[in-house]
Parts: sequence; structure tokens; C-alpha cells
Amino acid sequence: MAGSPGGREVDRLAIRVPPDTSGFATSLQRFLDRIEQHAKAAVHITADTRRFGAELREKLGAIRTQVCIPVAPDTRTFHTELQTALATPTSPVPALSTWRRPWQGPQQRLREQRFQGRC
Repeated sequence: MAGSPGGREVDRLAIRVPPDTSGFATSLQRFLDRIEQHAKAAVHITADTRRFGAELREKLGAIRTQVCIPVAPDTRTFHTELQTALATPTSPVPALSTWRRPWQGPQQRLREQRFQGRC
């Protein structure tokens, strides 16, 4: 052909030329490792806690358990402290000395009760 870049074309010939990829994987890995060492990324993370409280209450509400806590009430100073608090001028309740003492029985029982080691 008269218009081809190399001049006149008589026939066509196909020659296959495969690329030389020996060492390509190793070279690429070294290149990526160098990039990885120098690459830095800053990521700002904000936790979404909008439903956290509700989910926590829901999960904790599903837990049912009993806890045995030994209690030994100390009522030795209760009567004196109550009488002092009620006798102050700012107290809207009359002084303890004008009342009957209906709690004397339960208070005495609390004082005498011993913890039996069970709930």
C-alpha cells in the first residue's frame, strides 16, 4: 500500500512478543511495602451512642438475678439522733417526747435479731 507509514506493504507477518514478567511480583511487592511505610492516614472516629442507653437498659432489664446481702442494722444511736432531729426549731414535727413510741417494739427486735446467714 502506498499510504502505509513504512512504505509499500507486500504481505503481513505476525510475530508474538510476550512481555518479560520475571521478577515483576517481587518488584511490585517491594514498591508496595515502601509506599506502606510512608503512607499515613488520619481517621476521625465518633461513636454513635444515641441508642446505647436504651439498648443497655433493655439488655439489663432482661437479666433476672437475686443477690443475698447480709444486713445487720445498728440502731444503737437511732433513738437519740431522731429525738435530736425532731427537737430542732426547724422541724415541722412535734418533739419526740410528746409521742407514743410505737417503733420501740420493732427497734428492739432489730437490735436482738442475729443474722442467720440466709436471705
